Amino acid sequence: YASVHHWLEAGASPDAAPPPNAPDARNALQSAVAAGSVDLVQLLLGAGADCNSLFHGRHALGEAVRNGDHPEVLQILLNAGAA
Repeated sequence: YASVHHWLEAGASPDAAPPPNAPDARNALQSAVAAGSVDLVQLLLGAGADCNSLFHGRHALGEAVRNGDHPEVLQILLNAGAA
């Protein structure tokens, strides 16, 4: 959480793609959703992350549905307008 907060404060886009050599092909919001991190999802959405952005053919909402273990994260996305 702290490192992402610092990254955002430094001007990084909350919708930035991971580096090409990253082991996970998800953007930050998708990763936070998959991990079930309520705080991180809220931080990224508060920083302007697009809850409907498509990255590698996936949406954050799809990650939440596939995961299924974090209904609070799913509700946060739906409240943010994810479709």
